[in-house]
Amino acid sequence: MAEVGEGRASPAALPAWRLITRLDCPVCESFAAALVNWEDGRGRFQLEVVNVDSSSTLLERYGMRVPLLLAGEREICVLRFRPTLAAAALAAP
Repeated sequence: MAEVGEGRASPAALPAWRLITRLDCPVCESFAAALVNWEDGRGRFQLEVVNVDSSSTLLERYGMRVPLLLAGEREICVLRFRPTLAAAALAAP
């Protein structure tokens, strides 16, 4: 998933978020579904979904702390999607 909510702002102007997940992880799938449902095509951010097991650096840094939603290096929410935290992250400078 390269971008959530296409069509509103140019991709370069959108904040870049990263969702760290793990394959075959029901919690990760639920988190991603809640995030996509919350976004609902509004085009408020670009989303990169990354498998934590794809990189030894990611695995060392995040290990079992997945799913994890990041804005840059700043954690937005972990283990469970929280719309209030995501909205606050979008409002932050």
